[in-house]
Amino acid sequence: MNRQDNNRHRLPGVSLFLAALLLSLASCTETALHLAPSRSPEQAFGLAQYDGDGQIRLALSVENQLYDLERLNALLSRGGRWSRADLPSTMLDLLSGYPEVKPHLFRIANSLASGAEEDLLREARLDPERTPFLPPVTYPWNLLNAAVNYRRHGEEMGREMGEDDHLDDPFIFAKSPKATLIGAGQPVVIPPGRARIDWEVELAVVIGKKASRVSREDAPDYVFGYTLLLDISDRGPRNRSNARFDTDWFAAKSRDGFAPVGPVIVPAEFVPDPNNLALKLWVNGDLKQDSNTSYMIHDVWDLIAFTTSVQTLEPGDIIATGTPEGVGAGRNPPEFLRSGDTIVAEIEGITRIQTPVR
Repeated sequence: MNRQDNNRHRLPGVSLFLAALLLSLASCTETALHLAPSRSPEQAFGLAQYDGDGQIRLALSVENQLYDLERLNALLSRGGRWSRADLPSTMLDLLSGYPEVKPHLFRIANSLASGAEEDLLREARLDPERTPFLPPVTYPWNLLNAAVNYRRHGEEMGREMGEDDHLDDPFIFAKSPKATLIGAGQPVVIPPGRARIDWEVELAVVIGKKASRVSREDAPDYVFGYTLLLDISDRGPRNRSNARFDTDWFAAKSRDGFAPVGPVIVPAEFVPDPNNLALKLWVNGDLKQDSNTSYMIHDVWDLIAFTTSVQTLEPGDIIATGTPEGVGAGRNPPEFLRSGDTIVAEIEGITRIQTPVR
């Protein structure tokens, strides 16, 4: 047998060896992927805070399931499957370290979505109906709100609206973060003697890093994520004997608990266009507000550019972008919240909040 014939006889064995090797490599690769899912932002998630026996704890929301983040981290690193990451314990700390933390969060979310660790991770699951949510940021330095930022809302409130309103600066007012922000499920309490308490659903922008004099073009780089805020408003009369002031923004907007927020913040990488999101609000199951952020007079980037031209914003600061038409005061006859009512609101792709009224 010549050398050529000899090689011909060896080829099938070599082929079998290579095939076995390739199968082995494929199996190893599959195992490696199982143990270390991608660190790319493939699976959307939300982040929340809740009260865990008197301590602030972070939660991760993936595909309508809620998990304790620290327990997830511990379970996934058990037995050396993953290297355990040092995760922050509050949202403000997470915001500050997000560039370093987010690859690990992506990996956790991707693993949850794959279902590969379902049995193990059941220990970290939370019941959203029984979770005592806190505001997702406790507490920002600033809670800023855009007033009359939807044309139809301005019209229903009797405001004189112009075609060129978008050329003017936005009108911004402040609510007290510590006094007004409450978590999902916490009740809005009607103050004694105040009977004209109103609802407003709003997209809220959470700032991700210190922002000063930010251009409209650069504004997206300063956003950590988005959540939902209810701008509860007291439309009742004021105890004033003259008409020096048209609206008392402090008394109308900054009462205790007048800003239910959350429960989750969705990071900006999972919200392709915040200026085109459906938002809705129901009271006792009746749809009251049904609109889209595309109808804002000043969009998210305009609001960031304007507010940071006036003051520096810090990580965790919130800008509520205004409410569309459908508020109680704009109805004929007017409608207002009563004890026993339930508000439900949602923003497409962001979150859904349920708030009782007492």
